[in-house]
Amino acid sequence: MLVRERLVSAREKKNLSSSQMAHLLGITSGTYTRYENGTIKRIPTKQLAKISDILGVSFDDLYDEDPQYNDRIESESKNMTFEMLTEDEAKLVVWYRDLSNEERSIVKQVRSLKPGY
Repeated sequence: MLVRERLVSAREKKNLSSSQMAHLLGITSGTYTRYENGTIKRIPTKQLAKISDILGVSFDDLYDEDPQYNDRIESESKNMTFEMLTEDEAKLVVWYRDLSNEERSIVKQVRSLKPGY
C-alpha cells in the first residue's frame, strides 16, 4: 500500500476531513489534497511525522514498503519516534533523510574519521 493510500485510510478512520488535516498540519487544503492524491510524490519527512502523530499511527507504518520512501533509515532506529529525540536530533534526522544516497555516503565517510565510529 502506498503512503497516500494509508493517509486516506487512517484519516477516514479518525473521521477527519482533508481540510481538518490540513488545518492541524498548518498547511493549505490544496497541499494536503496533493499528498493524498499523489501529486506530491514524496511528502516531507517532518510532515509525515506530524501526520503520524495526528492520526495515531506509527511513523514507519505510513511509508513502509512504499517505493517512493525505500531509502528510510536503518532498521535499528525503526521504532524510534520523534518524541524520543531532542529538537536538534529530530532536525538532523529529517535533514539526513532528505539526503541523496551519494550525500549520505559522504556523511558516513566524514563520520568514520572520528575514532569510535
